[in-house]
Amino acid sequence: MLLVEAHGPADEVRRRHGLDPVAARFTAEAMVAAALLAAHLKGDESITVQIQGESPRMSIYVDHTAEGHLRARTTPSHPQGPSDSLEGLMMTIKAVQGREVYRGLTPLEGTLEGGLASHLSSSAQVDAVLKLHARVDADGRVAAAGGVLFERLAEEPGQPNLDPEAFEEAFADIRTYDGGALLTELAFGKLRGEPIQVLESQPLTWSCRCGRERIAAMLVSLGEDELRSMIEEDQGAEVTCHFCNEAYRFDENELAGLLPS
Repeated sequence: MLLVEAHGPADEVRRRHGLDPVAARFTAEAMVAAALLAAHLKGDESITVQIQGESPRMSIYVDHTAEGHLRARTTPSHPQGPSDSLEGLMMTIKAVQGREVYRGLTPLEGTLEGGLASHLSSSAQVDAVLKLHARVDADGRVAAAGGVLFERLAEEPGQPNLDPEAFEEAFADIRTYDGGALLTELAFGKLRGEPIQVLESQPLTWSCRCGRERIAAMLVSLGEDELRSMIEEDQGAEVTCHFCNEAYRFDENELAGLLPS
């Protein structure tokens, strides 16, 4: 069983991008989905979840590293359309050292929870039962963002195991649980009133990979002519990161220092 609690990083995204309650809730669910998919990452592996919503019309992009670092962006901040369902496409990308090694595309037909379950079943070939939950308070803050995933492990000689039918019978009722109540019970170390044992834990943190050095390298990559144009015509440059909304300002002297010798 995998359990994710990510309301802190989800609310950070809400705050940085000024998301309305609808955008904040769907973004929180997407961040939880990415965290569940990233549970078995190692080293330089990462998971990206991209959602292109048709109803409501919105785009969500979430990155998750093996170290538990999350970042996300959502546009627009005030999407138009229904708020109680999500229709569109979900793309899941796995990368190693920035190089893509897997890409899967899954239709979303009502809920992200249903789309993630379909992805696990069809693309990842995993028998799973899952529950996603996100709640936004009256003041607009993300008050809860979590999820739980039960996976049927591959059979190993000498180890106890459930066949697919027995696994479904044992955990199918999880789908009918109230998400908030389920996560609260798990937070107290119980499931269906029975104690559970935590074998491993990892903190999830908001972390953007931008920085002044990275932005400077990006400016250099634009070429000498573009840099000179910024110096002579704009008297500087300002670059805003799409993920964290931090603005990086470079004056004329700093840009001149980026020119080739």
